[in-house]
Amino acid sequence: MRIRWFWGLAVLPLLAITPSGMASLLPTSWILAVGVDTFGPGGGGQSTGFVVPQPSFHSQSTLTFGGSTISAQYDIEILQSMAEYNVQTQISCGNVQGDIPRCATSGRIFVMPTTDVWIEMTSVFNYSLPSDLMTINARIAAVKSDLTVAYVSEGANDNTVSSPPHSGVFDLHGSGLIPAGTLTRIEYAFDTKFLTGAANISALSTGTMHMTMTAVPEPAAVGWLAACGLILVRKRTQRDNLSGR
Repeated sequence: MRIRWFWGLAVLPLLAITPSGMASLLPTSWILAVGVDTFGPGGGGQSTGFVVPQPSFHSQSTLTFGGSTISAQYDIEILQSMAEYNVQTQISCGNVQGDIPRCATSGRIFVMPTTDVWIEMTSVFNYSLPSDLMTINARIAAVKSDLTVAYVSEGANDNTVSSPPHSGVFDLHGSGLIPAGTLTRIEYAFDTKFLTGAANISALSTGTMHMTMTAVPEPAAVGWLAACGLILVRKRTQRDNLSGR
């Protein structure tokens, strides 16, 4: 019984100190958007998205403009010590009536953690380039807001400027440590673009972006954990000596 009581006594100080060592991971601002820009006789553009950060966010955006339809689904959970973002997107970029469209899904998230944070980002983007003179790009990044330091910076691009129409997959991975108190800009972007006005062609692509941010325990919290373990070992040793083991 004394062992159970002492276990509780040892753990309580750790529980008391841990919340103060956690990072506030709620973004200071964000823009999660889908959009189409067209250049040509029917030139114009339209976009839609979300701008108010929320700790639990489950929604979607769908936009149809000209011959293009873009959708994005968001599943985001932000806790005191970790955050998880999942974005799924589908892009049908259509070239109609000689317009030259650029279709994109993107997000920009600003966060300033109060302790060090480990960030991991992954993205898989399946795409098709069914016509000559097309480009496609994918990017994930986490950078200091003044752009002087990159914690994650991964990107890929393809085109049919110098190669025939084809399909492909981008598979991006990146991770890094964001220091406490650093205003950080986190971005993802997928875009498809026609470079000519060849009509009645649609380029289909699908993509996912997964990101986690996890607070790194402060040295004080780690020290408490080590101290509690040492106290428990000593207490058990004393009990064993008294019982003659």
